Amino acid sequence: MKKTVILIGILIWLGLAAVFTVFLVSGLSGSPAPGFLGHFTDGGWRNIQFGGTGEVLVRTETFDSGGLEKLQLESRSQAVIVSFTDGDLITVTQYGHEGAPAFTDTRSDRSLHISTPPVYSVGFFTMSFNPRLEVSLPRQYKEAVEISANSGTIRVNGDAEWGDVSLRATSGSIRAEDSLRCAGLSVKTNSGSQHFGSVTAAAAEFSAISGTIRLGDVMAEGMVSIEANSGAVHAGRLAASDFAVKTSSGSIRLGELDGRGILRSTSGSIHAEAMTLRGDVTSESSSGSQRLGLAKNASCRLELGVGSGSIHADGCRLSFDSRGKNATGTVGAGEDGTLKVVAASGSIRIN
Repeated sequence: MKKTVILIGILIWLGLAAVFTVFLVSGLSGSPAPGFLGHFTDGGWRNIQFGGTGEVLVRTETFDSGGLEKLQLESRSQAVIVSFTDGDLITVTQYGHEGAPAFTDTRSDRSLHISTPPVYSVGFFTMSFNPRLEVSLPRQYKEAVEISANSGTIRVNGDAEWGDVSLRATSGSIRAEDSLRCAGLSVKTNSGSQHFGSVTAAAAEFSAISGTIRLGDVMAEGMVSIEANSGAVHAGRLAASDFAVKTSSGSIRLGELDGRGILRSTSGSIHAEAMTLRGDVTSESSSGSQRLGLAKNASCRLELGVGSGSIHADGCRLSFDSRGKNATGTVGAGEDGTLKVVAASGSIRIN
């Protein structure tokens, strides 16, 4: 009897919840209730249809890029996709569901700001449409670009040459897998990965709270900072006057490394295939082994230390302390700098 009463209570509760949802959607938005659920925007309730793609063209607009020194793209709940075209017009096209609020544009003498309002979905079915903001930029536009997406991917398709660049994604990945040349580059993701092809910049910063950072070739005249709190860092080539590569929980894997700076992993291994020192380099791992390769004709001093693990250096005579946990040596003339490697828990191999 008690179980029956509980079951009846649950059914009544579910029924009331369904009635409330139908009332809220159909009453406030004015749309027929069957086959629809609702979502809330800054302007009120709007309906979205499920069962089919539901995708429509929300708005498209062209803007003259002449005299423009900064382009700002701000998306609250849509992906941002950038491509390139000839000519001098910027084309912004928004896709979404029927009734979605359109993007707004603010133009000053030297800047253009495109913004989409936030949308908070309410429903029990996964929507199959792909809301997005597609931006076609003239190849001749080479000024500053700022792109932010609260919930959605940022993708740059094609080679880009810009001024200062800022890319921000709160929940979503950032991908620019072709060539990117810019004055300064700042990339940050809260929950999402980063994928870049070739990057050439005066200085560059890559930061991910939760997600992997994958880079092709990164070349900078100044500082390159790469930091992943929860995720690995991979780079084919990193060449900079100064660098700092850090992970809290994840490995560091580099192909060619050229410059001076620091590698640090709290929990994860460190691997570099070919290092060319342009000054001192420090590599530290708290829990993980390290395997560091030196470029041909390398010329540096070695300072190696482990807490729990072994030390090996191929082709180099090392001098150990009495405990065998610290070693020094010289590769070539030792004139390019000092490679200091510390592994608290893990082995060290230099080759």
